Amino acid sequence: MMEQIKVFIDENSPVNFKDLQDKFENDEFLNEDLDELITAGDVVEWNGQFYSLKRLHLQKGEIVSVKSNYLFVSLSDQEDDLRIEARNAGGAMLGDRVLITTERGEFSVYSVFFHKHQSVVGEIVSDGKRLFLEVKSIAPANVKFVFKDTGLRIGELAVAKIITYGEKENIVSFVRSLGDKNAPGNDITRIVIEENAPYEFPSEVEVELQDIPYEVSAEEIKNRHDFRQEMIVTIDGETARDFDDAVSVTKMPFGYRLGVHIADVSYYVQPKMAINNEAYNRGTSIYLTDRVIPMLPFPLSNGICSLNEGVDRLVLSVIMDIDDRGQCFRREIYPGIINSHGRLTYTYVQSVFDQGKAKDEREEMLLLLDEVAKKIRRVRTRRGSLDLDTDEMEIEVDSSGKAIGIHKKIGNEAEAMIEDLMILANEEVATAVSERKLPMLYRIHELPDSKRIDNLNYLLKRLGHQPELNPRKVTSLDIQHLLNKYKDDTDAPVISEATLRSLAKARYADENKGHFGLASSCYTHFTSPIRRYPDLIVHRLIRKYFFLNNRSINKDDQDYLHEAGFDLSQKERRAVTIERRVESMKAAEYMSGNLGNRYKGYIDGITNVGLFVTLENGINGLIRFDSLSDFYAVDEARIMAIGKRHHQRFMLGDHVEVIVAAANKENGTVDLLIDDKKISRRSNVSSFKDKNVKKADKKDKKYNGRQHQHHPKRRR
Repeated sequence: MMEQIKVFIDENSPVNFKDLQDKFENDEFLNEDLDELITAGDVVEWNGQFYSLKRLHLQKGEIVSVKSNYLFVSLSDQEDDLRIEARNAGGAMLGDRVLITTERGEFSVYSVFFHKHQSVVGEIVSDGKRLFLEVKSIAPANVKFVFKDTGLRIGELAVAKIITYGEKENIVSFVRSLGDKNAPGNDITRIVIEENAPYEFPSEVEVELQDIPYEVSAEEIKNRHDFRQEMIVTIDGETARDFDDAVSVTKMPFGYRLGVHIADVSYYVQPKMAINNEAYNRGTSIYLTDRVIPMLPFPLSNGICSLNEGVDRLVLSVIMDIDDRGQCFRREIYPGIINSHGRLTYTYVQSVFDQGKAKDEREEMLLLLDEVAKKIRRVRTRRGSLDLDTDEMEIEVDSSGKAIGIHKKIGNEAEAMIEDLMILANEEVATAVSERKLPMLYRIHELPDSKRIDNLNYLLKRLGHQPELNPRKVTSLDIQHLLNKYKDDTDAPVISEATLRSLAKARYADENKGHFGLASSCYTHFTSPIRRYPDLIVHRLIRKYFFLNNRSINKDDQDYLHEAGFDLSQKERRAVTIERRVESMKAAEYMSGNLGNRYKGYIDGITNVGLFVTLENGINGLIRFDSLSDFYAVDEARIMAIGKRHHQRFMLGDHVEVIVAAANKENGTVDLLIDDKKISRRSNVSSFKDKNVKKADKKDKKYNGRQHQHHPKRRR
């Protein structure tokens, strides 16, 4: 009935309550349905009338990023986020779901229909009259959090509950102290809480864990395809503690029989359990320098669900027949049981590949896995799959959590092999559902926006290369050819990163729009249900469609997948934000011990604030324009900055030598200095004129972390 009420309001907006009573006279839950529609942001009540969003020219969105003077809101049907000035924020905070309107050409928050934060964390401070909680990264600087409590200890890090929400002041009540703000681990805990990510499991989850079995029952084994005698192994990093995928392969007359066996989390985590609700709330595990915030409690993620060596474990197995060219021509999906024959590491597997000889049956299988993976990769490469890996930093911390070392993570063939096998399994599972036209949660990566491709062409031109991408007809194969063409060029890093920025963000959706980056027509996430909730949803769909032979389709299921796609994409984004904030904070902490040191690097970002430089150790810092000897103008595509008096040019890709001037751990920023009078470049631009060049905005001088995407971890 609720959907019918919404449709009626959409078609007749505005309506009053009597109109609704006359139309839905038999609905005894009319008041409750209306309240739920208003709470969901689908209907607006104003002066006793009920309006549709369309009638009021409103759009639903979620606040996804907050700076001192502005914030960004994500709309479900748009790739780019909208910027809203702090004066127009209407009290909205990070994670809030809001209705957006346009006034005098500016976006503003019409109302907040869902407050994400019921509690906040910060340092207790005082202005001499009142106590405040100094909260960072959640609300613009003009929003205060005022304690109703007295007698609190100034300088402590505390958690407080929001009692009253306001546009300029939120009233909060003290909940508990986290101790001194400089206590070990509190720096990361603060970021986690600020981003509203759960970091402790509720008591209901702890109660349910007591009923989780620690061994596979003999009765359940009878219902499973038994793979326990087969040579099946897990292959992960040295520090991995949960193992949700295992692999096997056999040489066949037609080619290969490949097995990808994934932990059957869906058997243990049922939809109505508190464990499930908390897993959905988390959306994904979050991997930080000194801890993991798991999606599932450790008795599940490291225990009965983890494919540990030498113990029986339940799995969903995708068995694929691969021909000698690397094409999959047949696949079957089974509920299975395995007993891992080895907890192998990437380092060990790589050593087997390097020696090229097998000492035993297990190593023979590893070499065969590598053989088939390379063929699978060639198939994907031929159709245009992109390799957009960027260097990842690994930050070493001591026992107190302080950053003491930084180095770039080096991947190897063993990691690439596992990725190849997992991608194929994800494609085959998605195809198995899609070809039957059944509801599904896909992992999609849409076509890039033409304007972003125009900017990429512009960069190529300014770097002295020939622009060669058609913005309106670009394919992944075109992008692949571009990257291959310049892979050995000195401009390769900046071209690769600019290409990555030109692409859309991958997300979850109930509509299959393909995966541009993988050049895949049909893709999902199936292979990591211990750490990703979308995979758990896909496992349940596989169980329903193929094991229970229930292929009924109802609107509630479709609506759930649509909503889950949006929610889980946002939760993934939250995890990425936390990981990047922690990485930036720890990088700044490390660089605070290197003030005055010289580093080489290259410019990989230009904003109105200054030049972002990636240093040789992988850390990113900022050369502020106000530290230079000239006034700089920035072109619209943010590819070039030109000095007004001396016509000195800075451009993406320029190699520079800098000095570390400052490092702010709290903001996660590193300031760099350079003498712009002593910089040599590819060419002078004293006569250069470009209509796209604009003066740097002096109002935007405050720097609160990177203003552009940087070194993202690939999330296919």
